[in-house]
Amino acid sequence: MDTSLRYRTFAEVEAKGNSATYQQWCTAIADDPDVLALIERLPEPRRQPNLVLGVSRRLGAPAGTYASFREWLLHHWRGVEELALTRTTQTNEAGRAAVLLPILGHSVVYAATGDGFDHEQQDDRPE
Repeated sequence: MDTSLRYRTFAEVEAKGNSATYQQWCTAIADDPDVLALIERLPEPRRQPNLVLGVSRRLGAPAGTYASFREWLLHHWRGVEELALTRTTQTNEAGRAAVLLPILGHSVVYAATGDGFDHEQQDDRPE
């Protein structure tokens, strides 16, 4: 995917309503050839907006205007690039939460009955 389009899409779909800062930054990055050129030095799988922005924040990028972020990023790109090459992101929340389903199901039954057992009488029991 084109890097500019990737950042614009992230701004409009992922960040919108979740992070005004990331939305602003990604919208601006999509139109910033200097920053796009830096990001495109990374291997394609490492160009993810949440990875580049997350690494930047971890290294101290200010959560302010795009202008301040851009200035910081241009000055600290070498560190961002190095860390982005060694880190990954985990965005499969559903997959990570799947291991919790059995206990969550039990909790719902317990909350409804008090002990987790089905107390409905069955008509086919011998008397």
